[in-house]
Amino acid sequence: MALNLHRAEHAAAAALLTLLCTGMFAVAAVHTIELAVWAGQARWAAYVVAGTGEAMATRAFLEIRHRRRTGVSTRGAVAVLAASIGFSGVMNVAAAVIGRDSAGQLTGDAGAWRPIIAVWVVIAFALAGSLHWFRPAVPVPAATPAATPDSAPVPEDTPTAVPVPAVEDSTPEDTPADHAPAPLALVPRPAGDTPTSEDTHTPPASEDTDRTDGDLYTLLADVPRDQDGYISVRRAATAMGCGKDRAQRILTAHGLARPRTAAAG
Repeated sequence: MALNLHRAEHAAAAALLTLLCTGMFAVAAVHTIELAVWAGQARWAAYVVAGTGEAMATRAFLEIRHRRRTGVSTRGAVAVLAASIGFSGVMNVAAAVIGRDSAGQLTGDAGAWRPIIAVWVVIAFALAGSLHWFRPAVPVPAATPAATPDSAPVPEDTPTAVPVPAVEDSTPEDTPADHAPAPLALVPRPAGDTPTSEDTHTPPASEDTDRTDGDLYTLLADVPRDQDGYISVRRAATAMGCGKDRAQRILTAHGLARPRTAAAG
């Protein structure tokens, strides 16, 4: 019940914000078109000038969401959003203070408004384009591959046990116990003997052995974190394309695994 109420509040807040933003830019667009025509721009050019505010704001919103997911600074995107809102506010104030005739049309000499309206489209393009051209790089910390059991050194003087079938002791009596498979006895391997392909461990086909833990860790750059800064093992395993055990090991090595609480009592 509480979860449904939270979702409803979030949806209502987003809808009200969208409605308010649409109304603000709609009023600003009407005033911008009026000022652009009064400043000597053609009707179609006035519509283009009026659409720059909405385009800049939309581009800034998308960039802010992208930078928050990747953990980089959002100051540049916030500055472009503030510029688009400021331009809309200036157009509204100018349309209110400039004199009008009896028919409600703007009167007087446009003066400095002519170059301002003419160059604003170029300024808007430069600000919106800078968000892509000068986007900060996603920081990826250097990862040191963790030691795996397969790469651990094995002492040379430690003999390796090799399973060898024991010799059955045949008896003249024909009983079910005599035909049971004999247990495998473990005998030490000589120090100079080389293990065969049957003795060596072969990882399953689904396990990714071509990439190191450091290579897989770089794939977590775009994975969203939880509110406490951790990443779930299932989400990490899906993003890196590996098993949950390896994902748990990589998350723990880089401090991204949620600590396991000890059982009470």
